[in-house]
Amino acid sequence: MVVLSSSIFQSVLDRMAEEAPEAEDDDIPSASVRGLKSGFVADIGKSISTAAEAGSAYRDLDFIREMEPVPMPAHLGRLSPDDVAADLAISAEDTQADLAQRRRAFARLNHPDQVDPAYADKANIRMMIANRLIDEALHRLGAGRKD
Repeated sequence: MVVLSSSIFQSVLDRMAEEAPEAEDDDIPSASVRGLKSGFVADIGKSISTAAEAGSAYRDLDFIREMEPVPMPAHLGRLSPDDVAADLAISAEDTQADLAQRRRAFARLNHPDQVDPAYADKANIRMMIANRLIDEALHRLGAGRKD
């Protein structure tokens, strides 16, 4: 009977250490992982300058955006309830499904998240008015029903 003095795992590690070429002794630990491309894991010594360079690039993009303002779409200037009602074109024949479709279509063009941030306030006003008008139309549909 053979008695194993070490675990199988330990024997595998010992064998790998014997077969591995001698590692170079460096004072600075490496942040790279053997077998992966060097671009995958950042070098710790370079991360500060890389972050500074990235921040500079973002500031450059902001500067470019400031130089070229996005023109406001004409429909965002139509802020009165009458203008929004005309854009929605709600009719007495509209069903709940029609009104839901109109709400989605209106939101695709007017939701504050869908427009340039400079015009988000105008888009928000238009959405509030449109939602109120559609909710009122839905209420009229519900009030006109006899169950």
